[in-house]
Amino acid sequence: MTKAEIKILWTVVWYLKHRKFAKALQMLIGMLTGKEPPSDFVVPAGRASQSKVGSIPSGSALGDKLATVAEGEVGTMEIPRNSNRGPRIEEYQRATYYATARGWPYCAAFVCWCLKRVGSLPFAAPNTPRAWAFEAWARRESLDLLKKPKTKDLQRGDIICFVISHIGIVAKVSRNGVITTVEGNTDASGGSRDGGGVYKTTRKISEIRSRIRI
Repeated sequence: MTKAEIKILWTVVWYLKHRKFAKALQMLIGMLTGKEPPSDFVVPAGRASQSKVGSIPSGSALGDKLATVAEGEVGTMEIPRNSNRGPRIEEYQRATYYATARGWPYCAAFVCWCLKRVGSLPFAAPNTPRAWAFEAWARRESLDLLKKPKTKDLQRGDIICFVISHIGIVAKVSRNGVITTVEGNTDASGGSRDGGGVYKTTRKISEIRSRIRI
């Protein structure tokens, strides 16, 4: 088996693990017919031809990067206070298709911005300013979307949509039904969807509408 074929097989394994069945089939057909992979194809986080089983990028690996990026933004505040504005806040907002407007709630924009800072992604990054629209994005990109998750269904780096039309990123999961999150446009109390900055806070599992795993 050639190095190119090995690369394709590792890629197929990755796609199957992430439920991207159409992509996996496309790669297998390409190998059998002798065609090259699509020109825009990127093997996630490295060269599969040089990988061992333990080094194939997993959802948790990408998720950990996402959570780390988000944690690095904790403490970012709106300027002026409670304005949904400020130099960094407007960077988040420019990560969406609503980039030209100013002074609007940016929880979803914050997640869009963080995803674009993770690096090379095996899917199209979202650009929606609406929290619940992430669910449609997840379906479109064949990501792992779960409605009404339980504690066992969550891990660091998961994107979570709340029942209050708000969104955040999981930093840590506790067994007592409480999760630590990083959220934009919230406050230290963890109860707001229109706060003054980026905070690490806690949420109850019962507050979650859906979970998206990258």
